[in-house]
Amino acid sequence: MKVKKIHVQLLLFLSLLSFLMITSNSINNISFSNIVKDDPYVFSNLTARSPIYIYSNTGFASQGFPGSGTPSDPYIIENYIIADETNYGIYISGVSVYFEIRNCVITNLPYTGIRLAGIASGVARIYNNTCYNNGDRGIHVIASLNVTIEYNRCYDNWNAGIEIYSSSNCTVIDNLCERNNHAGIELDSSSNCTVIDNLCERNNLAGIFVHRDANNCTIVGNEINDNYIFGIYFERSLSGSAFNNTLNNNGYWVYTEEIENYANFVFENNTINGLKFGYFFNVNSLNFSIPEYGQLIIYESENILIKNQEFINTTIGVYIFNCTSVEIEINNFSNLRDTGLMILYSDTCRIIGNDFSNMDLGLYFEHTLNVTVNDNTFENCGLFAVEDSVEDYSAYNFNNNFVNSLKLGVFINEKDISLNAPEYGELFLINCTNFNIQNQVLTHTTYGILLFGCDYVNISNSIIDYNFIGIAVYASSNITIEDNSLCFSTAGLYIEGCSNIYAIGNNCSFNDFRGIDVYFTTFSEIRENTCQNNTQGIQFYVVHNTSISGNHLNYNQDFGSLMFYSEENEYIDNEYLWNYFGLFTRYSEDLLIYRNKIENNGNSALYLVDSSRIEVSTNNCSNNMYGVRLYSTEYCQIIYNTFERNSKFGVSLDLRSHHNVVHHNYFIDNNYDGSTSSISQAVDDGYNNTWYDINTFEGNWWSGGGDFYRIAGVAGSVDPFPLNAPDEVIDPPSTPEETSFNSYIILIFSFISLSFVHYLLRKNDVL
Repeated sequence: MKVKKIHVQLLLFLSLLSFLMITSNSINNISFSNIVKDDPYVFSNLTARSPIYIYSNTGFASQGFPGSGTPSDPYIIENYIIADETNYGIYISGVSVYFEIRNCVITNLPYTGIRLAGIASGVARIYNNTCYNNGDRGIHVIASLNVTIEYNRCYDNWNAGIEIYSSSNCTVIDNLCERNNHAGIELDSSSNCTVIDNLCERNNLAGIFVHRDANNCTIVGNEINDNYIFGIYFERSLSGSAFNNTLNNNGYWVYTEEIENYANFVFENNTINGLKFGYFFNVNSLNFSIPEYGQLIIYESENILIKNQEFINTTIGVYIFNCTSVEIEINNFSNLRDTGLMILYSDTCRIIGNDFSNMDLGLYFEHTLNVTVNDNTFENCGLFAVEDSVEDYSAYNFNNNFVNSLKLGVFINEKDISLNAPEYGELFLINCTNFNIQNQVLTHTTYGILLFGCDYVNISNSIIDYNFIGIAVYASSNITIEDNSLCFSTAGLYIEGCSNIYAIGNNCSFNDFRGIDVYFTTFSEIRENTCQNNTQGIQFYVVHNTSISGNHLNYNQDFGSLMFYSEENEYIDNEYLWNYFGLFTRYSEDLLIYRNKIENNGNSALYLVDSSRIEVSTNNCSNNMYGVRLYSTEYCQIIYNTFERNSKFGVSLDLRSHHNVVHHNYFIDNNYDGSTSSISQAVDDGYNNTWYDINTFEGNWWSGGGDFYRIAGVAGSVDPFPLNAPDEVIDPPSTPEETSFNSYIILIFSFISLSFVHYLLRKNDVL
């Protein structure tokens, strides 16, 4: 049986992983006393040297390292400090002689500190080294057998402290791994490995992360403290075991695609904050009524009572999957790093008299039937429910629940209601019609407002800040969301599977990810909203026949707006200032991008990728790196725009962009910084692109141009009819015509975040 499941929170937090500041010091500025201060491993007689690269058995002797490569006399690399270099610190590959790397300090490298690749079984030992502030991993072992990694300290590295990849039978023992930007210790696609007696603290994803077919690994006697999300996480592995581990202020998590695989995991004598960790698969009549558990994970079981427990400062307090007859009564869930109580694919669940406080998602349901939720309190969190139909939601029974001392408002199958006073802490509307909601204050909860299957609902003049999601609208139509504050949440406004949605005049700023997220939606209007200081301003995914106009999309970390797999939409009169990218489209067609102000963006004003039939008309694209960039894009028109003082090209067409038309644009002082080899203000590496109007024989206006303007690039294009006179008037058409256009992308930024961020806000993905 496939587990249909999405980790909304996991994928969210993977995208939210914070960047660590890496301090660069030259070798001359390194203080050895600071390196060894409070360090259990004493280093002495360190010699500064350049990186070490060995690719054969003879490389040790040829570089003067002592030893003979036998078990009793291994080659020794020791007592070096390697810092501020341009690649790896120590890289050893393809050897079968015995060697040890010990007592070295490796820091401030752009890549990994120590990397072993293709090492024969049992010949390598990495002992008593310090690897910190490196741009990738501290220690990385790839495609090797039976490597021992012992008594090392790996901290403040950009990726994992120690990673074993595509290897087997490796031992990681007595290491200190802290403050790494990913995991302290990571086993990736590596089986039969043992992780013993390590200390893993304050890493950004997990203390120990075992994933992607890292099967039959054993985690024993480790101390795991204060990691940002997970303490020990098994993900997509078929089996594993954990014994005698101590976890504080984080917890366990297990995810595998086949439900039967959960029976292959063994957990014994592990503690969470001094209390028991409970893991149960296919066990019936479970009774937890004595306060002794710090975390519970239960699969395929029935007749479960969880009562009088305290789940505090762990990852997920209680996780229940595919269970029947569950009662959760009078428990305390507080300060969870993820979710208090998650119940998925279960039946007949009673959640009575519990307290939830200080987490993103207090109570989470997905595809669960016959649910009763009575007499619970939520503080700084709330209810999150994911179902596929009105009938599924209608099976929920809510009574006397409070969110931040206000009522939890659940309205199912109701109509003709006005909510004008701030009496609710969180609102759910399921299959409701003709609702007017205004003047609400919905803050510090999970959803501010959830609409599912609703029609003719107006939400206006409300403050809906500091939530997981401000407003979420699913499978609804004729919804107006106007003049609300939707700030300081994970996402301000989320819309999916809707039509005729009108988002007007909202402030969707300072959200962790997107101000507005729109998926699978048609015939809608996104107008006059302010989406500033988010990671991304607005994203559209499979959106058709929608108008995006008059929005202020400024100061967003990555993109002002993105559009994927969409068609017949209009971007008109929007403002894109000081983003990294202004407007980015991919796999889209028949778009009109008209009269937008796109200035001072760090990369491109418009970045059009794998798209076609896009008209870019009368926009001001100035003071960016590029004005318009097309990548693998065709049949577009770029007309009547102003491209001024873009540091590289005003217009750039790549080698896969063709049959595009560029005319009647102002090119003023682009490519001004001399960073390209050409003096041209545009580049064409594509084919069959035309740089003038074939009807009027008029080209573009080029500052400093002559009677014949040569375009840079392998296409050898020219503008044979430049509009040279500065006083020559170029009037745009009064009514822009929709014409074919093209798109471009080189995605300097990986869209793992997009996958993650799209997953993040969507329903759990159950395969």
